[in-house]
Amino acid sequence: ETTPSNDGLDLNLLPQIAADIGLNKSKFEQCLDDNNFAQHIEDNYQDATTSGGTGTPYSVIIAPNGKTFPVTGAQPYSSVKALIDLALKETT
Repeated sequence: ETTPSNDGLDLNLLPQIAADIGLNKSKFEQCLDDNNFAQHIEDNYQDATTSGGTGTPYSVIIAPNGKTFPVTGAQPYSSVKALIDLALKETT
């Protein structure tokens, strides 16, 4: 409701948005300034890109034999369950 789409958000507004939704503004600003998670986020991004992820949400179901089943976008329960059932049949 607050933020524009298509990357139009002014990042300087984030602390105020955080405060508006009830977060501790100073702790939020400290977290933004702390770059401890930058490498973790980059590693996750690279992992998702390598496995075929092009957006969010993106998940990968891994069968017992290692075969992968990507789940791109928000999918209904029945679709995800069908992929899980299919993956569970992959034993060799």
